[in-house]
Amino acid sequence: MVKKIEGIDYEGSIEAKLLAILTLQDYNEVHDTLTRELLNSMPILACRMHGYKNKWSTTKSIKNAYQAHSERLSQQIMRIYRTRNMLVHDGTSMPYSDYVLQNLHYYIDSFIRFLSTYYKLGYTSVNTMIDSIQFQEQMYLESLSVDASVNKSNVEKYVLRV
Repeated sequence: MVKKIEGIDYEGSIEAKLLAILTLQDYNEVHDTLTRELLNSMPILACRMHGYKNKWSTTKSIKNAYQAHSERLSQQIMRIYRTRNMLVHDGTSMPYSDYVLQNLHYYIDSFIRFLSTYYKLGYTSVNTMIDSIQFQEQMYLESLSVDASVNKSNVEKYVLRV
């Protein structure tokens, strides 16, 4: 399977080539071949590949996936808050508290990496950092408002946000 991915005519690493297979119409045949091969041995991976192919094929579908992810993230943060309140105020915890704690740990680590990255870029105020990322998000979402297919010339802009 790796040889099929590496063998496509696309410039870049194996990850970039896999992204091309998942997003670009030019590689539908390779995608279909890989998916068929994976159906027997790794059906969940085949299903995910198919899902990503659908989610990342147009700007509209990318924007929908982005908004759905944002909504799930918001719900998870609310779960963290509710779990914290139950623990602090009632002294009770839910059976899924360990998973909520793992997510909280991941979010805090991500936020610290975010702060560190922006600090290295010269930002010194947390509010300025957050304003900057919100502005970037707004610009990204506006770029996704143009209904277009993902192709070789825009895959990095829309999917990788480069």
